[in-house]
Amino acid sequence: MSDQQKSFWDSVGKKASGLGKSIGHQASETSKKMTKKATDAAKQKATEMGETISNNASEAGKKVMETATGSVESAKKQTQNWVENIYSESEESAESTPLHDWSLDELYHTFIRSQTASFGGTQTVTLKTGKSYTVKIPPNPKEGSTLRLKGCGLDGQDAFLVLHTLLNPVFNIDRKINNLIVQAPVYDRTKVRCLEAYNRIILALPTEDYAALNLLDYLVFSSKIYSEIGQRYTIASHNSRLLRLEDCVQKLLTASQLETEEQKRIRSTYQYLRSGEAVPEFKALDQLDALILYSNLKPELKKYYLRASAITRVMTIDWIMVNEIDVNQQIVQSDRPRFLAVYLQLRNDQEIVDLRTLEAFDAWVEKANLPLICTMTYKLIRQREFELNDEFELDDCSESYQAIEAMNQALKTSGKGQEFNENYRVNVMEIKPGMLTETAYHSVSRGGLGLLSGMPMVKDSKTFIETAARIAITRVSQITSADKNKLGISTILNPETTNTTVGGNWQAVSALGTQEQGMSQLSGLDAYRAIIMEIEGVMGLSQTSDQKSVNQSGLNVWKLLRGNSDQQRTLEQLEHQLYC
Repeated sequence: MSDQQKSFWDSVGKKASGLGKSIGHQASETSKKMTKKATDAAKQKATEMGETISNNASEAGKKVMETATGSVESAKKQTQNWVENIYSESEESAESTPLHDWSLDELYHTFIRSQTASFGGTQTVTLKTGKSYTVKIPPNPKEGSTLRLKGCGLDGQDAFLVLHTLLNPVFNIDRKINNLIVQAPVYDRTKVRCLEAYNRIILALPTEDYAALNLLDYLVFSSKIYSEIGQRYTIASHNSRLLRLEDCVQKLLTASQLETEEQKRIRSTYQYLRSGEAVPEFKALDQLDALILYSNLKPELKKYYLRASAITRVMTIDWIMVNEIDVNQQIVQSDRPRFLAVYLQLRNDQEIVDLRTLEAFDAWVEKANLPLICTMTYKLIRQREFELNDEFELDDCSESYQAIEAMNQALKTSGKGQEFNENYRVNVMEIKPGMLTETAYHSVSRGGLGLLSGMPMVKDSKTFIETAARIAITRVSQITSADKNKLGISTILNPETTNTTVGGNWQAVSALGTQEQGMSQLSGLDAYRAIIMEIEGVMGLSQTSDQKSVNQSGLNVWKLLRGNSDQQRTLEQLEHQLYC
């Protein structure tokens, strides 16, 4: 493993400033102009301390990036479009220094705790191969600097760690955030909890007090220092949330009866999910869903995970559908554009005008050799009567579960559920026009931070995402006791330790005769409803592109920032969540 000499942020900045070279090889002249425009905007926002990230791109900058992204839809892999978040030191250095093309590199973003960032040390990282490595971190790493892991990536290629830290001796981030907390018009005990949450963030420790973290997020996001440290703080904040998920998965896999290769596939799948990308296969994603949704994690974190899982599942299903339309020999060449147009309209909740093509596409889906989950999701979306609500009423929950189960059984009976279909493997490196993966501009493969950004990963597709979430919960609820034991769920989780309550809502489950049972002991409709209630429904898992973060308590911090100019009232709302 050797240290890359140049910061990733610097390299991207120089590429962006170099007449649009940050766009892939097939980029048009239009996209180059858009990239340069975004770079100029980023330079204007750069701080006098020479920070490599501007951290607070304007909404106009986002539109520029989306336009540039859209202009290279045919590219299989896109260059790292971080143009709204970088600062190029000088035009001269950009011209004289060879540029590294990151567009096809395998990247992993990792947050370095304060002590390691100050004095150096080691950090364990897991890659998409499912293997873990202990990496030596040099002292005082520059924000966005990279480490090369030679031959450790997929197919034996090199992988790169992009290092992030809140350490900055010149611009004292700790002091500024501590001042924000101390000066905030909240109770002293609230300040203590926010300080404790921040200490866990900088120490790279898992977060448990999500209400305090949400309030701390708001203090930073609504402050003047956000333009200077916002993205670095966001990475640190979401890293603390993700560490709790990773600890849970690791403990359960250690207690599981799974073979080493099965454990590696689950760890690998989590890394794809963490990167905000499609996954190579569904089985490992189902197992990962089961580990989290049956765990004793807090409901806020389960919903945080389910949102990422649902979007990853949707992008994977979408990859298969678009790819099949492109390559399936049963579709004549002249029909492919019309089939794709109809599918995209359905996927994006748009009105379909070409009903004749829709009927032809329906007929093709019936015959196509698609994985079971793809056919099921498509058919459920086509059934407009399939009710989408929070399903807290027993009848609504039963109706939703039974509709999914009935579709599942019908497809299996018709031969759609053959085992080889479930083993359909996705080549996530191959991105074609129309795929949701192309619009996931902040996934790591598109130049973003993945889940460390806390941003939604796709636009539109609300029905698609929420339907996929319900299917995922249904599949989890039908896992047998033997499979739970194999996954380690029953070993770790028991009625005394499992969190299955959501206030008074759980009392309603007594009608099913399951009130005294732990989550891991439930199955079928009982498990489906318990999970739905615990996470307070699946509504809201999809967000519009300008909603930057899903708040774990159900309040959207960024929505509050935009829609409520009374910051004191907003703080009171968030503070109230600490003591509910």
